[in-house]
Amino acid sequence: MAPAVSNRNTPTPKELSKQVLETTKALCVNDIENNTIFQPNIALQTPALQALNRIKNMATYEQLFENNRKWIAAMQAKDVDFFEKLARDQQPDYLYIGCSDSRVPANEIMGLEPGDVFVHRNVANLVNNTDLNVMSVINYAVKHLDVKHVIVCGHYNCGGVKAAMMPKDMGILNPWLRTIRDVYRHYEQELNEIKDEKARYDRLVELNVIEQAVNVIKTANVQKGYLKKGYPIVHGWVFDLHTGVLKDLNINFVEQLRNIQKIYDLTGMVSEHNEDGE
Repeated sequence: MAPAVSNRNTPTPKELSKQVLETTKALCVNDIENNTIFQPNIALQTPALQALNRIKNMATYEQLFENNRKWIAAMQAKDVDFFEKLARDQQPDYLYIGCSDSRVPANEIMGLEPGDVFVHRNVANLVNNTDLNVMSVINYAVKHLDVKHVIVCGHYNCGGVKAAMMPKDMGILNPWLRTIRDVYRHYEQELNEIKDEKARYDRLVELNVIEQAVNVIKTANVQKGYLKKGYPIVHGWVFDLHTGVLKDLNINFVEQLRNIQKIYDLTGMVSEHNEDGE
């Protein structure tokens, strides 16, 4: 029998951080000797120096727990019963489907506290009907949490959308990004008429949000919920990283539902609902 492998050689997070820092410093020896480490213009620094500066500014693994203790103190200073309330059953009014991008904190950009919004995130905020993850989230949010609003939120400068615009093999990302390419194909004429590349990119971000919101409307849970209770209402937003502003794309939920119901009615209630004029 082979001897058990010891974990003693596995570096701790602290040791790993130190090793990475020392390795990066070694790569920067020439830059330091040439005094370029003090160069204020980041564009003039080498990639190795830029990596060193990023590591210097990055929170260490241990800092995360210190940050957690500070956050606990801050929350309790605002409300001594905050965590007692947080531990109760959640009753959010909002389901937020957003991008995984680390620069877009879901509840913070809306000014909401933990427990106020149910969150699902993936690359480029896609709602694929074969993705059991997002379908399960929608099911749970609508049927069990009884959310009143479903928000699909994209953001400008989205790496996933930008990747989908490139004629490049992205490997395992190909089937995922194809959904965005399908959006481009659907709006090809409109997008190709936009000569400015950034403006075209921004518009594709918006159109992708609209199409993913429509995909939410196509689900049985949302259709049944709306016809029985008058909610949830589906919205499409875009977050601007440069300004912090949330842009409402003003999706007409009722009109969108009416437009797709002939093909995507999954309730058996639509024709009856329309005949009653409700």
